[in-house]
Amino acid sequence: MDIGPFWASIAAKAATIDERLSGKYVPDSGKDEAHSASESELADTHQRFLQQWCEFASNGDADLFTRRLARDGLKANDVAPYLGDVVLRAGEEPPKWLATARWVFDAIVSGGGDATGDCPP
Repeated sequence: MDIGPFWASIAAKAATIDERLSGKYVPDSGKDEAHSASESELADTHQRFLQQWCEFASNGDADLFTRRLARDGLKANDVAPYLGDVVLRAGEEPPKWLATARWVFDAIVSGGGDATGDCPP
């Protein structure tokens, strides 16, 4: 299904950490020149997100957090890029909930009277 850039952005921004690490998403390469950041800026951002995750997940205990990641076969430096901007991997189907979100959005924008068909599950 071709979802276009708007809905692809919504799907990527709403992706859970499990979805981001599932292989369906890849870190955004930042090729948009208007918003591109240097590699060091991206690395700093990813590390900041990783530190925030550590704070929430283990009350800032880096050893506990590292062990928790290892239990899932993950390493902090491998996970960090997925905490920033991601995009749906080429050829991947969008998440199933996106069809429902599009239907609801169209119904709201049209005032509800022009919504076509039943709301997808």
